Amino acid sequence: LDIGQLDCLASDPDLAPWVTSNGKTLLVSHARLDSSCKAIAGQGKDIYTALLQPETGLPTAAALPMNDVNSPTNDVEPSFSADMCDLYFASDRDGKYALYRAHRR
Repeated sequence: LDIGQLDCLASDPDLAPWVTSNGKTLLVSHARLDSSCKAIAGQGKDIYTALLQPETGLPTAAALPMNDVNSPTNDVEPSFSADMCDLYFASDRDGKYALYRAHRR
């Protein structure tokens, strides 16, 4: 997702955006997209992150998938712990949705 693909986000009803308390980082779950901003059929959702301009709230660059967290299935509804050391999210990687935690190294 890049700045030009913000319209893609609006088309996803399960967007689940989350912004850090300092307004600098956006986490979002979104369908996997091809280079033309179309959802890839049969693919799940991934968690993306982007740095934000605090003054405008707009991304400073393309949002990047969190590949060290994402699985081939749906990974959705991300948020960080208060100390920003743990990422919590839901995933159906084991066949049913459950809560997962990824600890920052």
